[in-house]
Amino acid sequence: MRVEPSGKPDAWKLARPVWGWGRGETPRPTPHSDREYEATLENITDAAWRVGRDYDLPDGWESEVYSWLSDHEQGEIENTDDQGGYPSEAALRRAADGLGYGRIEKE
Repeated sequence: MRVEPSGKPDAWKLARPVWGWGRGETPRPTPHSDREYEATLENITDAAWRVGRDYDLPDGWESEVYSWLSDHEQGEIENTDDQGGYPSEAALRRAADGLGYGRIEKE
């Protein structure tokens, strides 16, 4: 049996899709996944109305929060009923803290 340098059997090449699964590459986006992503960004904006009062959020914060949640708490952005993910307020606060967004001082 031939073995690749990765240690996997040569037959592994036939089992992985063309776009490179298993090599650290991400799949090509599809129109459906684009819709889910956009819906999740809208849901993040909607869910963060209270969080936005407590943090100094920069332009483009929604996509940064999405990326942070994707890396650390993927279940929070999991698609539900084809309406995108809807993260909890607590998860959004953890993401804001993790991204180093400054808290707004209350007077």
